[in-house]
Amino acid sequence: MPDGPLTFSVAASDAASNTATQNLTIRIANHGPIISVSSPGFRADRERHRHDLRHCKRPDGATVTGLTLLAPPPGTGPDTLPAADSLSITWDSTQALEGPLTLHLQATDSFGGVSDAFVAVLVDNVPFGIVTAHVSAGNPIAGATVTILALDNATGQPVTW
Repeated sequence: MPDGPLTFSVAASDAASNTATQNLTIRIANHGPIISVSSPGFRADRERHRHDLRHCKRPDGATVTGLTLLAPPPGTGPDTLPAADSLSITWDSTQALEGPLTLHLQATDSFGGVSDAFVAVLVDNVPFGIVTAHVSAGNPIAGATVTILALDNATGQPVTW
């Protein structure tokens, strides 16, 4: 059935042929709240520490009763917004392990609907480095070329981006 109101009509009669009809309208909701995520983006790095993981809404008249970050990663603080349909946390991503991570958000509503949203992020807390290279065989060598490679820890092979 599609979302929206559905009306039932019930008619009853008794032995004296008295009849009565009553209508009952219910609302069909086939899904939970719609979760909209504004932050973090794909990368969570040491420069971003406040993430607004919000907002939920119900277009069909239900009320959002909760928005939760399930199994929060290390470094997350408490929700700082009082509204049940919003979530704002501080996340010190330097406490999380490097690499891909999926944030799991769950919203509930007054109709009993539950929705999940999954946000893939890449935790990258390694600061950019500066490499200074000098080529010398006792004296500087003019025109020398220096190549710097990043090596994969597991394979020992050069990494390309």
